[in-house]
Amino acid sequence: MGVEISEVLNDIPMVLEVIRFIRQRMKAACSCDGNKIHIAEPPIRTIDKGSVTTELVASLLINKHCDHLPIHRQVKRLLKSAKVDIAESSVCRWRDTVADQLEGLVDLMKSKIKESYCINTDASPAPVRLPDEKKRIATGNMYVYIGGDDYPYNIFDVQPNQTAAPIHAFLAGYFGVIQCDAHGNDNALFVPKKPDSKEPLPKESGCHAHCRRHFVDAEKTEPDWVKQFLELYKKLYKIESAMNSESKGKDMTPVEKLRRRQSDSLPILDALFDLCRKCRDDAMVLPKSPLGQACAYALNNEAALRLYCTDGRLNIDNNISERALRQFVLGRKNWLFFGSPEAAKKSAIIMSVLSSARRHGLNEWEYLVDVLYRLSDFNPKADSLENLLPDRWAKSAVPPTEAAALVMARSQDRPEFLGP
Repeated sequence: MGVEISEVLNDIPMVLEVIRFIRQRMKAACSCDGNKIHIAEPPIRTIDKGSVTTELVASLLINKHCDHLPIHRQVKRLLKSAKVDIAESSVCRWRDTVADQLEGLVDLMKSKIKESYCINTDASPAPVRLPDEKKRIATGNMYVYIGGDDYPYNIFDVQPNQTAAPIHAFLAGYFGVIQCDAHGNDNALFVPKKPDSKEPLPKESGCHAHCRRHFVDAEKTEPDWVKQFLELYKKLYKIESAMNSESKGKDMTPVEKLRRRQSDSLPILDALFDLCRKCRDDAMVLPKSPLGQACAYALNNEAALRLYCTDGRLNIDNNISERALRQFVLGRKNWLFFGSPEAAKKSAIIMSVLSSARRHGLNEWEYLVDVLYRLSDFNPKADSLENLLPDRWAKSAVPPTEAAALVMARSQDRPEFLGP
């Protein structure tokens, strides 16, 4: 009569296993080697002489920075439920070790994105505890820097203050396009107090999402006037959406995008700024009213808001950096603050690697585990860090089903498992 087969989905809460490495200790039968005792080389591990594998450390870090689970919650809930007792301080030490190994890779990403045609940047408050100042919590900033499509990497940088110095230090010597939100800290990048005639200044590209947001806020008080502005913005974004839809089946070149914006978007921009001038010059709205301030913002940043219509590679808004920064904001709601400036720096390094991997659609766990194994046995003379960049790794990575088996089998005395 045969059989009837049905399948149901089951869940196994966090399952941990103990792996035993058995290494033989041997002694030569003759005395030519001085009767020395030899033991086989141990497998490569990120935490040298530690009690955990690279896979477990990677899972804990991804749980925190991708799934927003604080370390103490993982230790008290997930690991406790698996009947494993690990100190929170141990996990923090493992995080620092991983960050130290990844620091060179992140430095390479920083140098690469400074060669990009455009860098998107944004910032969000980042509370940092200062142990040297009676554990006072200072309000710092988490900065994100997004490279263009030519160097597609995301860099996070935490600073325990909100001054403009970190932005200037990071972007020193960069002369491409910087897309930002017209924050006061960014102004000195484009209009320095002491300009150097020998060095060109970067170009500023504005964010239409921020500009539109001012008009949306003004809709509560003056809906009739604001409706005209929002209709114009609806048309602008409809053009961008149409170009993205058309380019799904084929790659729309920057030249084609530029032509479309010059023919369709530019007249709408002209109408938008003309309407702003009309409201300001004809005194139709009060200067301090929400609509008056929205018009002032648009006119003060008119040149930056028009720049995207001169280059088909640029975006209409800065939402790409806001989406990247949202991962940090969601995590901040759970773990509240960084324990120290050093911990903030280490976390920013790990976030940079994971965010860049996510940007390329990689499995963060597979990428992080494989990179850590390779860095544990990295030879600067024979190996290249560029092969570990997420875009390079994605082209040469082993299939996901084989990745776990390869990283578990890789060891110092088995060079055939070094991967592609």
